[in-house]
Amino acid sequence: MEIFSGRRDVYARRWEKNDKNGYSPAYQFSWSEFMEHKKNGGTMASFTNKTTLPITMETVCNHLEGRDSLGIYPLRADGNCHLIVVDFDKSTWKVDAPAFVTKTQTYGLNPSLEILKISNHTQINGNTWKAFLGLLQNSSTGCTPSY
Repeated sequence: MEIFSGRRDVYARRWEKNDKNGYSPAYQFSWSEFMEHKKNGGTMASFTNKTTLPITMETVCNHLEGRDSLGIYPLRADGNCHLIVVDFDKSTWKVDAPAFVTKTQTYGLNPSLEILKISNHTQINGNTWKAFLGLLQNSSTGCTPSY
């Protein structure tokens, strides 16, 4: 999982509510205790009796199998960051993304290119991605990536 080398002590989970969506840290907490806190005007941000959930192989499998949508926190607790994500969302993305890959390779980097479609399907390109998925498929995790 080195391509996704971020914090291991916390991950983000996607949420949807009232036509809005986003990512927030995944927590373990007492739902009834939180609802009481919320009833008194509290929010998750001000709720103190919660613990962040670490990223595990089970959470990664749930993400790859489409049961959950995760995000990572690339900035580690020690201040280091081992990845960069670049979003090409203009109409010229088909030209811009490969040009970016070529340029980064001149600096000795080995970028991975992921092309996300609007639907629930993901087209995956790049040797690093294929190696990552192959590693999961050949491991004893029992999960099968969905792409």
